Amino acid sequence: MLTDDNTRMLKFRSGELDIATNVPPNQVEPLKRVKGVTVRLFPQMRFDYVYYNHARKPFGDVRVRQALNSAVDHQAILKSVLYGYGSLAGSMLPPMLYWNKALKPYPYDVAKAKALLQEAGLGGGFSTEILVVSGDNQASQIATILKDEFRAIGVDLKVTALDPGTIRARRNKGDFDMAKGYYTSDVIDPDELVAFGIDYAGGAVAKWISYKNDRITQLSAAAEAEMNPEKRKAMYFEIQKIAHDQFAVLPLYYADNRTALWDSVHDFSQLPTANYRLWETWVSK
Repeated sequence: MLTDDNTRMLKFRSGELDIATNVPPNQVEPLKRVKGVTVRLFPQMRFDYVYYNHARKPFGDVRVRQALNSAVDHQAILKSVLYGYGSLAGSMLPPMLYWNKALKPYPYDVAKAKALLQEAGLGGGFSTEILVVSGDNQASQIATILKDEFRAIGVDLKVTALDPGTIRARRNKGDFDMAKGYYTSDVIDPDELVAFGIDYAGGAVAKWISYKNDRITQLSAAAEAEMNPEKRKAMYFEIQKIAHDQFAVLPLYYADNRTALWDSVHDFSQLPTANYRLWETWVSK
């Protein structure tokens, strides 16, 4: 797997790769003008976000999390990072079964962010760090934007780029403040993402962010056993609303998968679960 955007795209343009997924948004239009190349957008159940380490001060304070979310111009990130190839995220679930579309992105309000930090006893600001994967241009852009926007409320954000393995090791040990992340689902039911992404008791301590909410754990277990679709929907709607109202993470966007293919590739498609239908794909010479 080539995680470095530039390496992946250079290999695709040289013909070493037949297919390149996760095309950097700023390269979509230029690639469309390359003879013999087609760029396709595949909707996917993917949620991109920045997550906090709730076990570390000051992120256990909901006022601090709300302040950071309020300091971010989410629409500007969608435009400058994704070039519009996606939509703003409100819920911790991507568009899928039982997705609560009524949850809206957090409004941009610098004055409110400053007031919340003052209320939390951090009116003078604080210093923190965000981890991003080396070579992930989108993550680097997002971190740079956050650094500028957090500065406006007195928060000094250090951006640290590391290889995926090092980030994973630090994350699993709880040795981080913030990090850019995402998750996808390989099933259409929300049970998997709720257990993995937001339920502390689900096996991954809410994807290693140490966010703990007893009501979410209760609802998650009940939804797994419930057979009535409408009752399950109500449970998952409540789970999403709790996470939203608690500012559990910093939601970014739901992005389409931007995939470049040489015209010699036929019948390639990607499911919303992010799985590739390679059993139908063939290459002509």
